[in-house]
Amino acid sequence: MLLLLCIVYSCIRVSAKATAILRLRQVVQQLWPRAQVQAFGSYVTGLSLPSSDLDLVIYLPKVRIYRAYVLGACQL
Repeated sequence: MLLLLCIVYSCIRVSAKATAILRLRQVVQQLWPRAQVQAFGSYVTGLSLPSSDLDLVIYLPKVRIYRAYVLGACQL
């Protein structure tokens, strides 16, 4: 019975972490539509414990500065 409770608790924690990642992706997409959120570490490999943290990185796209704009700004 204890093992079953541990498995259920673990599934709830995994579901909560997946929900947190999904929500963070939604928020990031609202702020930066071209950005990407990627999980890594023990959560992705399946080796995380119920008390483990989430390792996430937010990739922001390169900011492009057009040469004509830069040259025009320098002439002011």
